[in-house]
Amino acid sequence: NLRILKHERIKIIEMDAAEFIDYEDYNYIYMFNPFPANIMRKVIDNIHLMLEKKKRCITIVYSNPICHD
Repeated sequence: NLRILKHERIKIIEMDAAEFIDYEDYNYIYMFNPFPANIMRKVIDNIHLMLEKKKRCITIVYSNPICHD
C-alpha cells in the first residue's frame, strides 16, 4: 500500500521496539495495541529520554490501549 501511495514522508522501521531510540525526527507516534506491557514500558521510557534531551511537544496516538497503565 505504501508503494502505491508513493508518500515520501512515511517510513516503516522493522526492529525490536524496545531498542528503538531515534524518536527525534518524529512529531507523531501512532500505536495500535502494539506490545505487551513490559515492551510498552521500554518504548515509553525511550520516548521520555528523547524528550529530556530535546524538549518539545509530540503527539502519541494509542488506539486500543490495553497497556494504558
